[in-house]
Amino acid sequence: MSGHFLLLNLKTPELNDIKRAWTAQNVKQPQLSPVQHPNVGWNATSRNTLQQAQTEQGIKNRDGLPPHIYLDFGVNEINDNAVQYLLSNSIDNGWVTRLQKPPHMGLKEITVNARNEWNQTRKAQAFIKQLRENGVTLEIYYLDGAEIK
Repeated sequence: MSGHFLLLNLKTPELNDIKRAWTAQNVKQPQLSPVQHPNVGWNATSRNTLQQAQTEQGIKNRDGLPPHIYLDFGVNEINDNAVQYLLSNSIDNGWVTRLQKPPHMGLKEITVNARNEWNQTRKAQAFIKQLRENGVTLEIYYLDGAEIK
């Protein structure tokens, strides 16, 4: 499994804000996955693999990545409040500004429309289009700056 986007670090207040923004009738809140790769652990090798995954060279496979979690947003599970929240977090170091999509990390492909927005550095619009068309999964390695265990 992999995410569509990498968000290295998510802060608890950001997670709480996300949950609040997705509180509406007929909209499901994003779901956190159980920890992935717990058997790999955090060590010099797994930290190096994560660092290498974020470079142009990338990694050959994802097996050596350290423990991480996913935050899954269901297909078209978004309303106007959530859209405004995403847009407000696409400035001033909001979590949307920290989204990454390293080319050789083995992340899931995004839709053509989302890719077009991403290529124009419109991260919030890419996220919204991906969510509406095929859902979004964020891949997270740190919570409040601490390694996911």
